[in-house]
Amino acid sequence: MSIDLAHTDFELALQYIRYTDQHVFLTGQAGTGKTSFLRRIKQETDQNMVVLAPTGVAAIHAGGVTIHSFFQLAPSLFIPEQLDTWRTAAVSIQTPETILRHVRYSAQKKELFEELEVMVIDEVSMLRADMLDAMDTMLRQVRKKSTLPFGGVRMLFIGDMFQLPPVVKPEDWEWMKAYYDSPFFFDAKVMKQCPPICIELKKVWRQRDPDFIQLLSAIRNNEVNPEDLAVLHRYYRPLHQPEEEDFHITLTTHNAKADLMNHRALAALPGELVFFDAEVEGDFPEKSYPAEPRLALKKDARIMFIRNDKGESRRYFNGKLAKVDRIEDGQRIFIRFDDASESIELESETWKNIRYRYDKERERIEEEELGSFRQFPIRLAWAITIHKSQGLTFEKAIIDAGDSFTAGQVYVALSRLTGLSGMILKSRIHPSSIQTDARVFAFTQQDFPLQTLVEALNRDKLRFIRKSILEAFDFSRILRSLRRLQDQPSFRFSEEPRPEATVISEAILQFTKLQETAIIFSKQLTELLDTDEPNGYIQLLERCQSAVRYFMEQLETCLIKLEEEIRSIRLRSRQKKPVAVLRHLVGIVEKKAHLLQDSLALSKGLADRQAIDSLLELADKRAQEGIDLGLLETSLVPPKPSSAHQTGKLPSAHLSLEMFQSGMGVDGIAASRSLALPTVYGHLIPFIASGELSLDGIVEPEKVTKILSAMEAGAVQPLKVLKEKVGAEIRYEEIRAVLASLPKSVAD
Repeated sequence: MSIDLAHTDFELALQYIRYTDQHVFLTGQAGTGKTSFLRRIKQETDQNMVVLAPTGVAAIHAGGVTIHSFFQLAPSLFIPEQLDTWRTAAVSIQTPETILRHVRYSAQKKELFEELEVMVIDEVSMLRADMLDAMDTMLRQVRKKSTLPFGGVRMLFIGDMFQLPPVVKPEDWEWMKAYYDSPFFFDAKVMKQCPPICIELKKVWRQRDPDFIQLLSAIRNNEVNPEDLAVLHRYYRPLHQPEEEDFHITLTTHNAKADLMNHRALAALPGELVFFDAEVEGDFPEKSYPAEPRLALKKDARIMFIRNDKGESRRYFNGKLAKVDRIEDGQRIFIRFDDASESIELESETWKNIRYRYDKERERIEEEELGSFRQFPIRLAWAITIHKSQGLTFEKAIIDAGDSFTAGQVYVALSRLTGLSGMILKSRIHPSSIQTDARVFAFTQQDFPLQTLVEALNRDKLRFIRKSILEAFDFSRILRSLRRLQDQPSFRFSEEPRPEATVISEAILQFTKLQETAIIFSKQLTELLDTDEPNGYIQLLERCQSAVRYFMEQLETCLIKLEEEIRSIRLRSRQKKPVAVLRHLVGIVEKKAHLLQDSLALSKGLADRQAIDSLLELADKRAQEGIDLGLLETSLVPPKPSSAHQTGKLPSAHLSLEMFQSGMGVDGIAASRSLALPTVYGHLIPFIASGELSLDGIVEPEKVTKILSAMEAGAVQPLKVLKEKVGAEIRYEEIRAVLASLPKSVAD
């Protein structure tokens, strides 16, 4: 299905994640694009984020990890208060005390937790309340923020509560019911402290038939009447045997039923079985396999795709049906769609098992591949369980849901279809099998009108800008990074003095003093943000100008010392490790300098009464374009005369210039100095503007031509407009470099 990712609901949800501190529950009935939204936010967010899911298969499909593996939690029941140990003998139970005592995290895992900003839980309908409270307990403890829900991490819950519920054993519920109103995530203790904003995606993309959409909505909302059941039962054909040319996949309730149907149908085909074994490398748990480890096929076998086509032609999607046209050499599979005369050769796909780690040099949470699973992205498709069909789309299906055993199964099965015309009911659907859990129904009746959400978002956007200004004057993150370096075993247990150890110790002292000063200033800044609005934020701008000038001078002093020490180490020895460590510190300090100048630009924007959204674009620029120190209004910060300021650049920019002039490319400089690419571009672009550098080697000639062609009548368009014109293959920094090379009369 084709989804408009610029749709209002999508944009609203995305802005809540970007610009607010709110926890968000993104929901919507089947086919509204929740999975597409998750893919988009993973691509676009510049926040440190992880994606978790309750089950292994759900985690693999979401491109994340399981909750249990991320938190290193053993399967057990969590009770949110201390119990007498003798009472827990019959059931495996964890409490806040026992879980904190038994779970031990490595230093690297603690770093990951400390730097985490957003946690996404996909398929949240299957998340148990006690598990969410266990997660909350661990985050508060490790992040040392015991009073903040989830230790200050913002949560994005994604799912449809009318679909598959949590799995809770009867003996577990006997314990849970004393503490929880239901097993659903929304009844966790932590959710009572911080109820999420609920954003419902209402545009249905999977179905086009308005009558079918209305029927699904009635089932979902416990509003099914006899007329609705009568409509459903028009498609009740228990003895129907579809012809081969009119094939329907069967959705059933139990694995045993689906497996038996597939095995019988496959065995009935003539010819020998051909087996295709998956290639499993590294660590990939068997219970998380996204496809059959040994795929058995014959000619004319009915198959279903379990992944979207990544090619430009988009020949198939997750759930598209086809059949095997032929198998060549026991290795090559050719399939044919029912609506096509030509067959296509199938290519294998790779799924990755990942874990998250914190990259100190890039200050980003990264995905690390632990293992991979390579197999053809198909499965036998005469039948599939309703549980495994969640997230799939079918044009035709036989639904055998008379034995549905959990709330939501009938809804999941019906909502896989694109329309009523492709449905055949194998068994009657009884009213009792489509009753929505009353607790779920009550939770989803919370009213969050669009206008209310928009008004709240606008208030939160202003708070986001205020917070961005304040955070620029917080040096605690730099101190945390410095102390991590100092605490590394290679420093603490080295037999010989490390050349960079003294520099790090001195930097800790310097930034400790800066943080003490910053705390005092931040209190004044908070008062001005609260009281200076009627005056047009004039005092706020004046105080920020003075503060940025002072802190920039301190950062410059630090940078000069670091550059001098790097040169000294290079002269004394050929050791690369000390230089790499100090280069990392240079990057950290430069990043803080960027943030300080950002805060000054935001303060000026408030004083100039710029629109909130234009200020947010300014706040986003650092992530999108990599703002350089010399590219903001330097007139706001009169420089103090020094040898460094006489050149108009910090020493770090000159080093990048020297490395580039020696023949090293932008990518090589970034890798060598452990800097982000936007930072290196930011170093070099002012030299392009001054005429000291040409575009050669910085921007490819074809890209220069494309950027210049995108400019209308020689006039420079806003960066965002130009970026949209030239496409994803050209970076913002490359556009800025071309603009910097233009004559000033044109660039202005």
